[in-house]
Amino acid sequence: MYDSFIRENSNILKDYLLKKYNLKENVTIEKGTISDVEFYTSLPLKIAKKIKKTPMEIANEFSSLKFFGIKKIEVAPPGFLNFYLIDGIYLDYFNSFSVNKHNKNGKKINIEFISANPTGPFNVVSGRAAAYGMALSNLFEYLGWSVTKEYYINDAGRQVNIFANSIYKAYQKKYESRNVEFDEGEYNNPYIYELADIFKSRISDSNDPIELLKKIALKETNDTNKKFLKDIGLEFDIWFSEKSLYDSNKHKNYVLKTLEKKRLLYEKDNALFIKNTELGDSQDWVLKKSNGDYTYLFGDIMYHINKYQRGFDRAINIWGPDHISGVKRLKKALTAFGIPEDFLEVIILQQVELIKGGKKVTMSKRSGNYVTLKEVIDSVGSDAAKYYFLSKTASQHIEFSLDSFEKDNEKSPIFYLQYMFARINGVILKANSLEEPRKITTLLNSEKSIIYNLFLFESIINESVQKMEPSLVITYLSKIATEFHKFYHNNKIIGNENEEELLNFIKKLGIFIKEVLNLLGFTAPERM
Repeated sequence: MYDSFIRENSNILKDYLLKKYNLKENVTIEKGTISDVEFYTSLPLKIAKKIKKTPMEIANEFSSLKFFGIKKIEVAPPGFLNFYLIDGIYLDYFNSFSVNKHNKNGKKINIEFISANPTGPFNVVSGRAAAYGMALSNLFEYLGWSVTKEYYINDAGRQVNIFANSIYKAYQKKYESRNVEFDEGEYNNPYIYELADIFKSRISDSNDPIELLKKIALKETNDTNKKFLKDIGLEFDIWFSEKSLYDSNKHKNYVLKTLEKKRLLYEKDNALFIKNTELGDSQDWVLKKSNGDYTYLFGDIMYHINKYQRGFDRAINIWGPDHISGVKRLKKALTAFGIPEDFLEVIILQQVELIKGGKKVTMSKRSGNYVTLKEVIDSVGSDAAKYYFLSKTASQHIEFSLDSFEKDNEKSPIFYLQYMFARINGVILKANSLEEPRKITTLLNSEKSIIYNLFLFESIINESVQKMEPSLVITYLSKIATEFHKFYHNNKIIGNENEEELLNFIKKLGIFIKEVLNLLGFTAPERM
């Protein structure tokens, strides 16, 4: 209904300009604020010079037109046209409103997120990616996309060797009393010793403990992380192994032969380069090092060719800021294989700094000087952590202070939103009015600001997906919470002369709040 309101009234203005002034112009009608302006357009300011009239003259001229669903038009300096809708539109919308997923649009999207090295438990950086990726996936799915949530397991290459070697050294130190030294870059943390404890008997019986640990330790870490994610409500559709790309020569040969055929491959100093400069990049890049190791770029090329060949219309990767330099080189390289640049979109999530005891915690899996995501969740609660991660835009750095959180009480940042649903549920139970809500017939002033915000729901979801910012939905829901808590304090519901109407109103609102909380990955507790 919001879209039709905007579309019809925009077309009225477009048609008028074309007929009277022979002027083709894009028209935008913006959402305002209920306390001041419901909707407005600045079109008179935009076209004043083109038709040689003042913005105020044009606004006054427009105000005489017959618009759809408008009860009042207001001309405001220096040339705005403000619109106020008839109550019937809000009533019809509220009574028919539901947070139902759109019909499938026939489009497939792959959203890859977290994808941390399987060398230990998740930290808070992975937590931000988890919350963001889950919410974004839900929003795309709501709009009708077929969404595949994918985790890329970095189980090939140097880090896996370092991980396995570190566990074996921990075993030797603890169970063979050897005086081993951990090299720079190796892991020397409690988790490594924990794995050495778990696998001590299998290590002692093995003829090749390093190869053994590559398999069983990676599986242990992945299984632990899968279980943890499931416990916080996140399950991936696909766990994709990087190693599987190298297990046969099929993927490697396809990349190398294609680049060679297109004369985009050359050797220098015993290393193999891709001519990315011929694809629009600022420099060429190494695909295979002089020691024979393939680079991250080579693996990423194989992986994203695989995604494209699986038939996805779009792919979204959620990466940390340390990977920002790799975005352009990958997208340019993929064009050599007929993959358009707009197939892949990479969202860069800025860093998370954890504050504990008033000090920043230096994150290092290698030294063990880090707080796991599980510890954070156990301390503050899953919903509180998700809320904090989602309340910031992707480009914002986050300082996550454990000191300022308290689990399951009103200091938790999610409390304000969840308490809205709990309050509604409490009133309904107290009134013993458990049947489905019926239509409301009048629009009370105290309800209008809430229904106005509900009227904007589809536009907020569309904007959030377009900008890849779930934080917009958090901000939106927070506005509704502000209006609801004000409504709750100012209106006695049980015993009110309009009790039945008010109960139907909050029942319907409660359904909406619960569904939007779930859409973002939160729970909706009935009591708090």
